[in-house]
Formats: sequence, structure tokens, C-alpha cells
Amino acid sequence: MSVGSFLRKLDFTPSHAEIEFLNKETNNFIGILKKEISKNKMKAWVFVGGSLAKGTLVKSELYDVDGYPV
Repeated sequence: MSVGSFLRKLDFTPSHAEIEFLNKETNNFIGILKKEISKNKMKAWVFVGGSLAKGTLVKSELYDVDGYPV
């Protein structure tokens, strides 16, 4: 068995349903965050980055959100 065929058998990636759920929850969170930023007249912008945006997310029980000041 080649390394490639072995790796394809491993379950690294979230299912299509899990990705849809994560995208939905992420969009909900972004909407709430943008409203709070606007309401508090803050200088900030919100975007999806990292592995979720690149489509390279690895299945996990816990996912994180990164941020940095503008």
C-alpha cells in the first residue's frame, strides 16, 4: 500500500455537513461581531482566514478564532 492510499483512508477532514455547519456558525458570529463593532464605533474589520478559508481544515473537537488589532 502506498503512502498516498494509506493517507486517503485516514479520516482527517470534516464532513460536508460539518463544514456547512462551521460556515453557518462563522457567518452568524461575524454578523454579531460586525454589529458590535459598528455600535461601539470601533475601527476594526472582520474576515475569515486560516484553514477554514483555505479549505484545509483538519477535523477536531475544538476550533479556534484568531484576531489581531488594527
